[in-house]
Amino acid sequence: MNCLCKQPTSIIDSIRGEIICSSCGIVLECNVSEQTPATSVLSEGRDDYGVGTMLPQTKYGANGIAARRSSQAITLSRIFVKLRQMLECIGVGMTIRREAYSLCRRLVYGDFATGKDKTVIAAAATMLACRLHGRVLGWKEIPGISTKMRRILRMYREIQYVSGITPDRYTHSIISRLCTDMDLSIYDAQRALCILDTMEQCNFTHGKKPQCVAAAAIVLAGTRISKSKAAAAAQISEPGLKNLLRAWQSYNEEI
Repeated sequence: MNCLCKQPTSIIDSIRGEIICSSCGIVLECNVSEQTPATSVLSEGRDDYGVGTMLPQTKYGANGIAARRSSQAITLSRIFVKLRQMLECIGVGMTIRREAYSLCRRLVYGDFATGKDKTVIAAAATMLACRLHGRVLGWKEIPGISTKMRRILRMYREIQYVSGITPDRYTHSIISRLCTDMDLSIYDAQRALCILDTMEQCNFTHGKKPQCVAAAAIVLAGTRISKSKAAAAAQISEPGLKNLLRAWQSYNEEI
């Protein structure tokens, strides 16, 4: 398809597999990733707008859309290089891999990765993906990040808020984080996650603070962690945690 620009110039977005007019933002051709050096990971889950579609208007205007998307594609490919190295070193399954890649895409296409260190983004996405799926991972297990921990922790918190994680998944993430921070075993973490699943199935968690629910699940899992220590790690009040534990006990007695 040809656009109506007098002097059309095109640019390739290898991530989404599209050829775009850099002047008006029209998609000239799609499904061209096979002709580019993009790997299967880079093209996984691409969003194809279709031939003849005007790309969404942004603050950059129509003339800058294609260039912006090309810049995003380059940024994303560089992050993926770092991410792939980390995931291979720690050894994770396909579910966690897909979660990590998805988190990075949302950051890049939401303009949260602009000007940020690629290693920092990859490390934060790796940790959050692991914690969302119950993999208890220590920061020391991720290679090459020891000098960037402060920035990585800040990025980790940012990803939690911009990635659209549901409350239930966020609570799972908190349990994994607390178990890692308090040096609990994988077995302890799995028991706590099982207790959380039971709470969710009976709708006990609705309307309750995720940090408090996570701390309660860890205490109920029979770990060596005291109520005061669990409350301090989750940054909640100890009386609030005790009230939730009593409520859970009363709920079980009623049924």
